[in-house]
Formats: sequence, C-alpha cells, structure tokens
Amino acid sequence: WIVPPRNGALTLELLAVHAAMAGCRPEYMPLLITIMEAFAEESYDWIGAATTTGSEAPMVMVNGPIVKELGIGYDSGCLAGGNHANVSMGYAINLIGFVVGGSVPSTRIDRSVLGSRANIVAYFFGENEDANPWEPYHVEKGFKPTDNVVTVMSGDFITLQELHCKTGTEVAMTIASYLGGGARCFGGGAFAGADGSKTYILVLSPERAAILAHDGWTKDAIRKYIVEHAKTQYGATSAKWRAIPDGFGPLTPETLVPVFGKPEEIQIVVAGGAGTHSSCIRGGHGSIVTRPVTG
Repeated sequence: WIVPPRNGALTLELLAVHAAMAGCRPEYMPLLITIMEAFAEESYDWIGAATTTGSEAPMVMVNGPIVKELGIGYDSGCLAGGNHANVSMGYAINLIGFVVGGSVPSTRIDRSVLGSRANIVAYFFGENEDANPWEPYHVEKGFKPTDNVVTVMSGDFITLQELHCKTGTEVAMTIASYLGGGARCFGGGAFAGADGSKTYILVLSPERAAILAHDGWTKDAIRKYIVEHAKTQYGATSAKWRAIPDGFGPLTPETLVPVFGKPEEIQIVVAGGAGTHSSCIRGGHGSIVTRPVTG
C-alpha cells in the first residue's frame, strides 16, 4: 500500500513490524491487512484525512465472530483504554500513518489545528451485536451473520448526552435536536450531505436502542425522523455551505432547514454498555468503506 501524505510504501513485512511495536498479537494480522486494504480504497480519501486541518481521525468498527475471537471490546468502555485488541490495533494504524506516511505534527505534514487523541490511538471498536435489537450493521449491508467484516471511516465523535428519555419518540426527538443544534458546530455538516457526500454514524447505546425497538422504531424510521426533524437556522452556517434545499423559500436567516439531505446519509450501529449516552460520528474526508476479512 502507499501511505499518504509522503506516499511511503507499506509492505506486509512493515505492517507486521509496526503491529508488533504497537503490541498486536499475531492473530490480529488478517484483520489488520483488511483494514489497510479498506484505507487504501479511493473512496476513503486517505490523503484528505491525513492532511486536514480538522480533528478527524481513523475509525474502525468490526462485526462478526472475530470480535469475540480476538477479544475486541464492544460493550462498556469499548473506546477506552482497557481493551488490548482495540488499543494495540488502533495504535498500529496510527503508527503506520506516522512512520510510513510521515503524518506527524513535528514535520508540519499533520495540518490539524488542534488534533485528536484518536490520532494517536485510532477509534477502534466492535459492534455490540448481542445487545442490538435490529440486524447488525454488516448484515444490513448484505453480509452473513457469520462473516467477519471491517468498516472504516475518517471522522470525529460527538456525544449525544441525555438522561431522562423514557420512550422511543423522546429518544428520537432528543437525537434530532442534538444533531440539528450541532450543525453550526459541524462546519460544513449542515448542507454538505445533501448530495450524499457526507455520512454520519449514529452509535446508539444498547439501552437507547432497546427503548426505540420496544416502541416499534426501525432503523429506517429513525433515519427518516432525523432527516425530517434535525434542522438548523439557514443563517447559522457560513455562506459557503448555504445550499438551498428544494421546497424552502423564501429563505431568511431564521428559516429552519434540514441538516441532512436524505436518510442514507445516516448509518445506525449499537455499541457500548449500560447507560444512556450515545454518540454520533461525523464523517470527514471520503466515505465509509466496508470489506470482509479474508485470510
């Protein structure tokens, strides 16, 4: 593989060396190979993710039996430091970016204004399929439940913090409110997704997913609700991002317009453990890439 921004050549041998330095175990190698293949796809936009001034970082989600076989964290604290597989593979990914790709702040190639701790240890977790009331993400995308699948994206996490929702409607309403109000903080997120170029992954906690499913909410219904109800003021974003949605006019700075262009921009997964807090991963450069693990 060619790793941007300096286009260093990454061989299998170098991948194994960096994985070993990061503390990875030999049985992680097939998964790491698949992750590198996913990063190398043009649609991921590795060069954009490596050189942006934003704080986006690599995100890897794993589905299938391999999650438990390798001990990948998928429930409580899955993005914290207590899971060897998550941390070592997350660190290996960024080591390759640092050393092979040359994307480190001291060289001035890393152009992020503030950066993110996930630029040291990448976001890395398994979907909590045990607690998912719907079909797992990889099954939704056409894979079998027994397939091992990797999904990668460049983005950043935004916490959706709410404590008192008791019904599915209340949960959906709160999520839409957060995403609508947060649009002005998302930079171009407010309207850049209208052509499908932006993607958001809604990471629901098992508790919130259970409430939604119990009340009859499907993934499609949640997506549709968010598109219809996540809105922000037209004047809340810079002129560069003021694409005019169809059917909205005349427009004033106070006119509420949708944050999302269509439901397909919102992907839904379940991860984490007990508690109410969910997250949204705002996609940065490129798009989601999903690949089966081979070998």
